[in-house]
Amino acid sequence: MLRPNRGRNTPTHIGFIKRWYYLDAVDVEVLRKVVKPATDLEDFLLRQPEIQEGMAWGIPRFGHPEGEVWRHVVEVLENVMSLKGISDQERLDLRLVTLIHDTFKYAEDKTPPRDWSKHHGILARKFVEPYVKSKRVLDLIEWHDEVYYCWRLEVLYKRPSLSRQRFDRLLEIFEGNFAFYHRFFVCDTTTGDKNPAPLKWIRFQAKGLIDPNL
Repeated sequence: MLRPNRGRNTPTHIGFIKRWYYLDAVDVEVLRKVVKPATDLEDFLLRQPEIQEGMAWGIPRFGHPEGEVWRHVVEVLENVMSLKGISDQERLDLRLVTLIHDTFKYAEDKTPPRDWSKHHGILARKFVEPYVKSKRVLDLIEWHDEVYYCWRLEVLYKRPSLSRQRFDRLLEIFEGNFAFYHRFFVCDTTTGDKNPAPLKWIRFQAKGLIDPNL
C-alpha cells in the first residue's frame, strides 16, 4: 500500500499575484534526466515549450511543499512505478497521465467567478488529444481531480446530494475502468503533504470497484 510522503507544511501566502508563480521553463535535458521517458511520445511531450513552461510553474504551498510541477511529477512517477499487479500498458498509460495532469496549471484561470472550462485538466486534455487516442487516458487527464471535488462537496461543504451526483457521473465516465482511475488518484494523492482523507472516502464509495490493497 502506498503511504503519503508527508512533507513540510508550507501554505502559499494569500495575496500572491499570478506572476509570482511563474518561473522560467525547465530545460528539456533536465526533464529527460528526472523523468526518464519510457516512450517516444513521452520524449516528444517533454520537448514541447508548453510542457516545459508548465513543469516550471509553482511555489511551495499546502499540498505541494515541493513547489514546481516537475517535482510533483517525479513523486507521482515513483508511485506509479511501484504499483504491483498491473500490465505494462497500464503503467505506460499512468505514466502519460502523470506527465501531463498538472502541467497546465500555469494557464489555468482561477479568477472568480471560476470558469471551469479552463480547468487545468481540460486544458491538458485538449493539448494531448492530437497525440493520444486512448479514451481512458484522456478522461483521466481531464477528471483526475474529480474525486477530491466530490469529497470536498460532501465533507466540507455539506452537500452530499451534489457530491453523489458528480460521483455517479464519474463512475459512468470510467465504466469498467474505475480501478484505473483509482490507481492514479492514489499515486497522485500520496505525495507532498496532501490530505489523505479523500483516499479513505473513495475506498468506501467505490468498494468492489477498486483494488482493496491500495
